[in-house]
Amino acid sequence: MAMQSEGPGQLQEFLDILKRRKWQVVLPTLVILSLGIFAAVVVPKKFLVTTQVELRGLFLDDKQQQQSRDHTIGVAENAPQQLLSPKRVKEVLGKLKWPDYLTLDATQQAEYNLRIRGNLKVFVPRRSEKAGSSFVTIEFTDVNKDRAQEFLKALRTAWVEQVVERERTRYDVEFNKLKSRESELEKEYLNAVNELTELRNVNDISPTQPTPGQNAMRLEDPAFVRLGATRSRQDELEGELAKARQTLETASKHLAETEPEVPKTSVTQGLTFTKEIEQLNKEQLALEGQLEGIRPEHPRYKKITRQLEDLDTRKAALELKQTAEEVNLEFIPNPEYRKLESLVREAELDVEILVAEEDSLRKLELDHRRDVRRLGEALAQDTVISNRIEIIKKSMAETDIKLSESRQRMEVLYGPSANPFQVIQEVEPPSDPTQPSPALIILFSLVLGLGSSLGITVVLEITRSSFRGAADLNRVLMMPVLGVIGPIVTRQERNRLRVRRAALLSLSLALASSVLFITWSWENQPELLGDTLNDAIGDLRELFL
Repeated sequence: MAMQSEGPGQLQEFLDILKRRKWQVVLPTLVILSLGIFAAVVVPKKFLVTTQVELRGLFLDDKQQQQSRDHTIGVAENAPQQLLSPKRVKEVLGKLKWPDYLTLDATQQAEYNLRIRGNLKVFVPRRSEKAGSSFVTIEFTDVNKDRAQEFLKALRTAWVEQVVERERTRYDVEFNKLKSRESELEKEYLNAVNELTELRNVNDISPTQPTPGQNAMRLEDPAFVRLGATRSRQDELEGELAKARQTLETASKHLAETEPEVPKTSVTQGLTFTKEIEQLNKEQLALEGQLEGIRPEHPRYKKITRQLEDLDTRKAALELKQTAEEVNLEFIPNPEYRKLESLVREAELDVEILVAEEDSLRKLELDHRRDVRRLGEALAQDTVISNRIEIIKKSMAETDIKLSESRQRMEVLYGPSANPFQVIQEVEPPSDPTQPSPALIILFSLVLGLGSSLGITVVLEITRSSFRGAADLNRVLMMPVLGVIGPIVTRQERNRLRVRRAALLSLSLALASSVLFITWSWENQPELLGDTLNDAIGDLRELFL
């Protein structure tokens, strides 16, 4: 009885595939491994240098502690932008004066700068709120460990010096602004004091008088006293003038009602009045003597003039009486009329004097009012200037305090403890290259070669449209498979297959050998490769710098 042929397991199938296609696995792996060895040798080895800097806060006093801590955090967080700045890297490269950099043109120097910044890394770990310091870690890789050490030190030094100098410049500017402000306030204070002194001198304001608006008693100014006295006198004069006018009105009324002369019958004995006339002449001379030195406008002048006219009238009357004795009727002056007339003249004179005084007081009041108004304006201006002086004094005191604090900060900043930076880890280059690892590259190429070869092999087997064995037939046919006949290959086909395999093997071995030879020659005897190949390898190496 015929038995059904059972197919091999999956593992056996995979091993059979590898056995059939062993050269498809070995040759690509060999080529990729040779390329990995080439990369492990040719790719430039870089040295990693590291430095760490601690940034402390300068606590000048308790008030500035939080501000200084915040500023320290800001400087640390800004460190990557500062250190990776193209301008800063260019300045450091310019100071180092590396020949291979100085000989480049502007475009090439920019590419060199970009490559340097690509090999530079800055780390600022997050710190806790209670921490008093911030830490900045700087890493740089280069194929030349001495250059890496030199560049990292120069970069760190330039950054530290720039931060310290920037802080000093900031406080210098603040200090100079405060000094300028102090000078301006002093000038403003002197100008205000001079203006106040001149104002008080011009307006006769006592410098010891309290400034209006202050809680101090201020003595009455003489201008106000004079104005008050004038007004008081005006009030008194108004009553006196009314009284004098009333007296004048009463006397005038009585005078109008009184006859100036009264009739008198007399017998003239032929008497003479020589003695009376002489007496009247003496009185007239005496009155004329009193007129000397008196102006016609003076009320007394008018009074004496009236008296002289009265004497002339009386003399004329006496002379007329020097007649023969006769009996006649004559009109003699009424003594009462004379008294009333004299009283009216005196009342008129008093009214004129009081009216003149009233006019004078009115003008004087206007002058006093102008003085008081001017004084009021001066006192208001005095208050404004005095308040401005007080404000300036307060500003000067505040500026002096700020200037003292700024001076203290300047002393600290320019003192021995002014540098807030402390190098925690100095730049020390490693003895061996850090990256890349040749062994890791070779191992990775080996794994890559095996993986890619096996992957290609499996894909080729899966995508082949034919039965690979009895198991494939059993999965397709409804009847059992009793046996499998191997492929029939003619001698000619076998020879062609051997030739193809030999050619592929030779080509792969030649490629791998060439890569290994180029690798060995470049490492040991570059002159064997020629300038063209060496330049090509050099360009390839620059891609990894």
